[in-house]
Amino acid sequence: MASPISCLSILIIPLLVTSLFYDVSNADQSLVEKVCTASMDRDYCRSVLLSDPEGLTNVLYRLGLVATSASLKIIPGVNGEIGNVLIGIKDSDTRNRVQGCQTDIDSINEDMRQANTYAGVTSINID
Repeated sequence: MASPISCLSILIIPLLVTSLFYDVSNADQSLVEKVCTASMDRDYCRSVLLSDPEGLTNVLYRLGLVATSASLKIIPGVNGEIGNVLIGIKDSDTRNRVQGCQTDIDSINEDMRQANTYAGVTSINID
């Protein structure tokens, strides 16, 4: 005879697993909402992104790749501007702070490159 605990676990474990998937799908929909809120046609954006629930993960992955590629194009220009600003700074405290920002941006650039490498993508043309 099965113990009450094993019967309970047979009921509870599938519910827990289902709740994990439910939370993930809610998180995906929340991300879609954030992305589509910034678009020109929110309803169309939502209908396209949510039209294929199985492909939603792939769409979100591709959006991440586009964001990473865009960042990799922007960061060098920002870093160059910081270099230009540093030329005119005379105050040592301010200079140290701006150099700290430049170091942080260098680190971000390296993180973005690694993210791109780990994703298995050399570049995405977003011109």
